[in-house]
Parts: sequence; C-alpha cells; structure tokens
Amino acid sequence: MATQQAPVCEACGMPMQTAEEHGGGDVSNPRCKYCTNPDGSFRTYDEVFEGLVQALVAGMVPGFGKLSREEAEQRAHYIDSLPAWAGRGS
Repeated sequence: MATQQAPVCEACGMPMQTAEEHGGGDVSNPRCKYCTNPDGSFRTYDEVFEGLVQALVAGMVPGFGKLSREEAEQRAHYIDSLPAWAGRGS
C-alpha cells in the first residue's frame, strides 16, 4: 500500500500534515497557517517573503540553522517558483 504524502503549501512549500497547519484550519486551503491570515485568507507575497526571511534568521526552518539577513533573503527567493506566485513577475 502506498503512503500518501502530506500536501505542501503552494506559497512556501511547507508540508501540512494536520488541519491546524492549513490556513484557517481548513484542509482544503492550499496555503499553510504561516502564509495566511487567521481567517485563512491569503497573505501578500511581501508578507510571506518577510515571514520566511525572519524564520530563517531565527533558525526556525529545519535544515538551515540561523542565517544572516542577506543569506536568508537569498534562500527565501525559492518561493518565486511556487504555484502561489506564478505569473507574479520579479
């Protein structure tokens, strides 16, 4: 029997294994609790990008350790390739 993988946030790529990890606690929401407002509505690119940078600087993203602001900004640009930001333009 195949194991089903957790869905990933379309805005940041975080795996969402529980309802609480989905925006607004709604498992049909394609974005995580960090990329949405408490009501589940989507945050802007700038809000998501800054939140990710802050998490990287604080060492809260597994596998990265604490990064400098410059390193964190460089790493955070991976979100540009994710579905939520398609067609956004740089």
